Amino acid sequence: MPIPSSTMASLQSLTLISKCTIFSYQKLSLSFFPLLPGRLKTDTSSYVYITCNDAGVDFIHTSAIHIHVLDIFSPTDVPNYVQEFFTFDRTVSYDCHFKPILDVQVSELADGVSIGCALNHVVTDGTSFWNFFDTFTEVCGIGARKISRVPDFHRESVLISPAVLRVPEGGPKVTFSVDAPLREFSVSSENRF
Repeated sequence: MPIPSSTMASLQSLTLISKCTIFSYQKLSLSFFPLLPGRLKTDTSSYVYITCNDAGVDFIHTSAIHIHVLDIFSPTDVPNYVQEFFTFDRTVSYDCHFKPILDVQVSELADGVSIGCALNHVVTDGTSFWNFFDTFTEVCGIGARKISRVPDFHRESVLISPAVLRVPEGGPKVTFSVDAPLREFSVSSENRF
């Protein structure tokens, strides 16, 4: 997102206090979503579940002041370096036995900010992710201690199967080339449905 020029000076002097404030807002938001700071765990019967052990969520602050907002959104194909704004790039779901289920990366750009959020889709879907992000926005914007939309963690669906997938010791093997080119593209607002 681009930043108004009047705000650039304050962005460039982003202090430890403001970083701590963002971190504390994230921590408060996560208190409403206790599964996200947990880890996946496979028991002896091969059932995979989430252990709510507060192992944590990564919050990363980076600087990419040599990149402009238009560098990202002007080309038809999204530049490869944009993948670095998302810490789960080339990560498979099973890795969340050892890595966070959610990562947030704030990257300062020359004329804006990129907020990259990565969430394991084994744990939640896009709608639930946006619920978390909206909660984070509520907490940041008005300092809410009570949120307007409480998350629903029930797993009641006809799509849930009693079958147990046996995962080999050490996790599944990746069957695709992690070095294969990845093509991502941006769509202008005029061309969206």
